[in-house]
Amino acid sequence: MSRKGILAAIIVLAGLVSAPAASAELQHPRQQWLRDSQAGLFLHWGMRTSPGYTSCSAWESAVTNGGWSPQYWVNEAKKVHAQYLVFASFHSRLGYATAWPSKVPGSCSTKRDFLGELI
Repeated sequence: MSRKGILAAIIVLAGLVSAPAASAELQHPRQQWLRDSQAGLFLHWGMRTSPGYTSCSAWESAVTNGGWSPQYWVNEAKKVHAQYLVFASFHSRLGYATAWPSKVPGSCSTKRDFLGELI
C-alpha cells in the first residue's frame, strides 16, 4: 500500500474513533403511547397495485366502487387490538399519490377525503 493510502486509512480510522456517539430521544414522554402499543394497522395506500391505474380519477373510482369504508378498517383494527392506524401514501407513476384532496401541483390526489373519513 502506498504512503498516501496508509495516511488516508489512518485519517479515516481516527475520524471514526473520535466521532461522538449518536444520541436520540428514546424516552420522550410523547412517544410513550407508541412504546406501550402491542399492535398497529398499516394501510398502504397507492396506485401500484393490480391493476395499474393511469389516472387519479380511475384510481379513486375503483376504490369507491370497491366499497372502501373507513369503518371497516377501524373494525379490523379493533379485532387485532391495534392501538393505532397508519394511513400511508407514496410516489406513484402519477406523482405523489394522496388519499385526500390536495392542491400540490403535479400531485395525484382524490376529490374524496379518505383520510378525513378514517380519522
